[in-house]
Amino acid sequence: MIKITKSFIQFVFKFIFVFLGKNFRGMFLEELMKALQKTTKKITTYHQRPINTNSIKTLSQFSTGLPQLAIVIQGPLKAENQFTFETIKLYKKHFTNAIIILSTWKDESNKIINKIENLGITILLNDKPDYPGISHINYQIASSKEGIKKAKELGAEYTIKTRTDQR
Repeated sequence: MIKITKSFIQFVFKFIFVFLGKNFRGMFLEELMKALQKTTKKITTYHQRPINTNSIKTLSQFSTGLPQLAIVIQGPLKAENQFTFETIKLYKKHFTNAIIILSTWKDESNKIINKIENLGITILLNDKPDYPGISHINYQIASSKEGIKKAKELGAEYTIKTRTDQR
């Protein structure tokens, strides 16, 4: 019996994605998705998304003629690949007339906060609740509540709430 380790799996994927051609990668992923669907009895999808917004050339058609919309992005900043920063840039690109609010924590990186401030959005730096709650639910409640409250103050008729680690 061969013991399959995490490092072996990582090696296999690196080999497939780095050393083999683009066409084979697509076929491999397609077959992997089919195998997952058969074994799990669930629909499995795979979609590549750009890391940064520079490669996105489309603009939303929903930016004019709608009621004032706010997008509240709540939670701790995700610094890897500048994920939160790039997400905000994406939202600004697709929702040009929306109020964008980042509701995060006072102890987040000043360097990242300053970079995000240059995007021209509203940033709320909140105190963390004394008791995080199960799965940190009180953190989510506190930062969401402050973001939605600010959206209302800024004149939003509708508010969409999302997390800093999602797009």
